[in-house]
Amino acid sequence: NLGGILTPNTPNYVTTFQNSVQCDWSVPECNPFNFGSSDPYEEALLTTASLSVENTDPGECNAGIMRSDALLHIVLVSDEPEQSDQDWQTLADQIITKKGSAGMVRISAIAGDYPSGCESGSNSADVGTGYWEATNYTNGVFLSICSAWADPANIELLAEASVLLDTYPLNTEPVEGTIRVYVNGAEPSSDIWFYDESLNSVVFSQSVPGEESQVRIEY
Repeated sequence: NLGGILTPNTPNYVTTFQNSVQCDWSVPECNPFNFGSSDPYEEALLTTASLSVENTDPGECNAGIMRSDALLHIVLVSDEPEQSDQDWQTLADQIITKKGSAGMVRISAIAGDYPSGCESGSNSADVGTGYWEATNYTNGVFLSICSAWADPANIELLAEASVLLDTYPLNTEPVEGTIRVYVNGAEPSSDIWFYDESLNSVVFSQSVPGEESQVRIEY
């Protein structure tokens, strides 16, 4: 953490973000843990993400970044495969455990195409293994780093993944046949959602409720 959590009210937040991402490892403030000449997690973004999320309790360096009622969306960008010491699912599950619900976590990636990597003009990338799997595991968005991934349409996909919930955890185990779902006061067709016992959640398979929708589940 090189300067705190960025918000729309942070002065010059774009420049602050750029300076943090491009921080020179030889500068002491960019290497607060004195790791040596290189970042040991440089190509281990799921490790970095897991450590960042783990340090969000009061008094820790990322306190306040996770809101209890908001979906957590992590976007990872790399031209190489995920290279953590632990496997991708262990790290994704650590993030989910800290958040408290699989339905409230999205991991997206901008990386090399699966399964063969990609090349476009002067741009090339190895296949983003680890990132591809974590994205599918959490219903995130995977964009090719060799493509025009910053096009408004692609950015909109990432933005929607941050706010559109398709999985709604239940507080207790239900009698499945009693589950009733309401979206904005109306009961949608039962063929657009199902109960996932492994997640103890109602999952929308289509027609995911839009922004500011009111979703109520009775059972």
